[in-house]
Amino acid sequence: MESPRETHRPASLWHTHRESGHSHRRKEFPGWLLDAMAQAKRNATPGTVGIVVLHKVGSRSDNDIVCLTMADFQAIASMTNKEPSP
Repeated sequence: MESPRETHRPASLWHTHRESGHSHRRKEFPGWLLDAMAQAKRNATPGTVGIVVLHKVGSRSDNDIVCLTMADFQAIASMTNKEPSP
């Protein structure tokens, strides 16, 4: 297993008037996450966004992590005029 130092580049922070975030760069994403994102996109109906929800068994769902593409996030957050990706 690779150490975080080997797989992560320096993180970046960003802030706007509505949100703030923390971004990690990786050479590759885990295969299971890419597969889940592809399945979410395939199963999304027209006009909707495919998301992946990461839930820890036994935890409250308000602590779940929601994954979506940056393009879809920006469309939802009205940061661009783009429509959600197909």
